[in-house]
Amino acid sequence: MNDLDLRNANDGDLMLTYNWAINKQIREFSFNTNDILFDEHLLWFKSKIYDSKCFFYILEHKMEAIGMIRFDLKDGIAIISY
Repeated sequence: MNDLDLRNANDGDLMLTYNWAINKQIREFSFNTNDILFDEHLLWFKSKIYDSKCFFYILEHKMEAIGMIRFDLKDGIAIISY
């Protein structure tokens, strides 16, 4: 398990997460299955990485990004997205 790292998402992950967001296979399992425009993703992404109630992480295996996990806090409850 030493090959796995979890790090905070940052500005440099914009295109990585956008490419995941527009992947047809990933869209099938998303809350929102509609196509995502880049400008929409940009606004969403910036709102998440700067939100103090959002904990947004990138999972890496041997330094290669392989996924993400996000915890959005609301009223003492965390909604988990991965």
